Amino acid sequence: MITRTPVTEKWTRSSTPRGRTGCQTCRKRRVKCDETRPSCLRCVQARWKCDGYGTSTGDKTPATRVPPKAALSVTSYSIPFRVPGSQKDRQMLHYFCVQGSHDIAGFLSSDFWSRTILQESHQDPVVRHALVSLSSVHLDYVTANAPGNGTASPETLVQYGKALRILRNRISNPSKTTTNAVLVCCILFYCFEATLGNSEAAVRHLDSGLRMLSSCRRGQIQANVDHLERLSDMFERLDLQATIFDDGRVPLLTSASNEHDEETRDPPCEGGFSLLEDGQRTLVKLQGSIFSFLSRNVDLKCEVKELIPANILQEKDFLMQQYSRWLKKFDDNRPRAGHDGQAVCGIQTLLIQFHVSRMLVASSFPADDSVFGSSPNETAEAVLQMAENILRLTGEGKASVEVAKNPRRNLSSETGIVAPLFLLAMKCSDESVCSRAAELLATSQRREGLYDAQTMARIIGQLQDLRAKRQAKMEGYDVEQATNTALEHWIPYEIERAAGGMDRLTNSICT
Repeated sequence: MITRTPVTEKWTRSSTPRGRTGCQTCRKRRVKCDETRPSCLRCVQARWKCDGYGTSTGDKTPATRVPPKAALSVTSYSIPFRVPGSQKDRQMLHYFCVQGSHDIAGFLSSDFWSRTILQESHQDPVVRHALVSLSSVHLDYVTANAPGNGTASPETLVQYGKALRILRNRISNPSKTTTNAVLVCCILFYCFEATLGNSEAAVRHLDSGLRMLSSCRRGQIQANVDHLERLSDMFERLDLQATIFDDGRVPLLTSASNEHDEETRDPPCEGGFSLLEDGQRTLVKLQGSIFSFLSRNVDLKCEVKELIPANILQEKDFLMQQYSRWLKKFDDNRPRAGHDGQAVCGIQTLLIQFHVSRMLVASSFPADDSVFGSSPNETAEAVLQMAENILRLTGEGKASVEVAKNPRRNLSSETGIVAPLFLLAMKCSDESVCSRAAELLATSQRREGLYDAQTMARIIGQLQDLRAKRQAKMEGYDVEQATNTALEHWIPYEIERAAGGMDRLTNSICT
């Protein structure tokens, strides 16, 4: 259990008295202001518009500038348990508590990022060092000038190297808690490498954790069962994320869907999901089954019905039934007037992922060109509208945050809207869908795990140029080819060279 002993350690200056100083907003509301410049932390956290400090002669406190890399101008360290380590470590943990954990969790709340990881870091120094390195690279990313992949500061890389060394020493001298620490660190190191765009290194960390988790489940490695349950959901989501990024990869935690295991088969619909997280958990399992199904049968993906074995047709029907069940159970969670912006974003994120993954399985076994080929495409348009709404809501939530005079970039470890938008842009024949998806990606300034939105937008732009050149060469020769405008239809050679990986696809296009 966490001992909730309040601790306050000053970072830059002492707190200020109530009322006579502070920003105009806090003074009007008669609340204590921390006087952070240019927008006070209280206003940022409460999502108030900070009206600034004006030119009143009563505001005589000098504006102490925090280091330019700080994403939030935190003026004091205060978390509800004692933390050993250097002052820098405590600053990074505080930053994670007040900003990083919320961003990394993405559009849906996550018990792992809000509670589990903090408990683990409090109990185990190995996890604490790994979390400090992740918090530091998150801060580097959201305050960097350059778009795209992140660049870690020398201090962050030193901290990351330290965390790796401590973990190796821990593995060399194992204890009864070593397995738990290694599993958590695999998640944190995956997120660290993904932030820097090092997809191969990230997936190596993830696969190591997935293999250990599988061994623990089979009883080959002793571990805390309750701890494994808390980590399994997180590993399943990252396993699916890596599979979407590289569609040649089979999810390691997903059993073959034609076995119809108990985890994948939902009970009959007798009401909605009690929590939004329950809907997410069920959808992730279903998506894992779908990508396993698509990977195992990729050679038959475009075949006509007569050439597809009966068991594969039955498996597809089963998966489509599962999708219908999920949607019926999820209907009670649809956005309505009583939901706040956070809830609406979470609900619409799950619906976006639902619609796009269902389109993937509906378009195959047998091939059905109408799923992605229709124009206008009503399902794709609905997905784009939800994505636009999410970006609008999250933009409003961060409108008052000014970060080192740079535009605010967003970094999440969780799959959200970037991958679905990219899939629609690649597969839809409706050119308006492709262009609108690319525009949303280009303006979102988001990285979600292995997917960077602006990188995906550049890939789409390059493919659109390539398609235009090839269409011009084929004009008047192949009418059927020229009328199919889906990007993936025009670059089969590049996709085959890339073998499904987005980073390899980028290299394939550029060479």
